[in-house]
Amino acid sequence: MAGEMSGHIFFKHRWFGFDDAIYTSARLLELLSHESRTLSQVLADVPHTFVTPETRVDCPDEVKFQVVEAMVQYYKARGV
Repeated sequence: MAGEMSGHIFFKHRWFGFDDAIYTSARLLELLSHESRTLSQVLADVPHTFVTPETRVDCPDEVKFQVVEAMVQYYKARGV
């Protein structure tokens, strides 16, 4: 199983692999049918996460490799 920021969830288990909201809902209901706990109880111990918005900055093609190299050097100099 995998997910992405757009909310898509991908399954490979029991199938070749695809992204489908109805299938995701059915799988969730299947899992819950084997549980005595509610969904909120099942998810109660899942750690809270924080999502930040994606930041995009326009960068012309003729300078993008220079920008990436400058960033690499910047972070290397700081041990990151």
